[in-house]
Amino acid sequence: MMLDVRKSDLTVGVIGAGPMGRGIAQIAVAAGIRTILVDSVEATTEDARKFITGMINRAAEKGAMTAEAAKQSIALLQPARDIGMLKSADVVIEAIVEIGRAHV
Repeated sequence: MMLDVRKSDLTVGVIGAGPMGRGIAQIAVAAGIRTILVDSVEATTEDARKFITGMINRAAEKGAMTAEAAKQSIALLQPARDIGMLKSADVVIEAIVEIGRAHV
């Protein structure tokens, strides 16, 4: 089955709210896509929410989007700690730190 990216109610899930995950989530909500951002560390998820909100608002202040578009974009972001929330996502992107062998 192919994913229809033109689907009006497309939902993206992002696992990992660090720099890469929050950047992906920011781009998705700015594009009008409902985005579930999941991280196991609540503080990381909250930091990502604040960062994304700030960046979207900054884009509106600079005229890159209207204040109403910024408000709508921010409303599309759904931070979560429970990976089960991703059940409603049409696509999930993993953006977590690889844990394994130390690099020397």
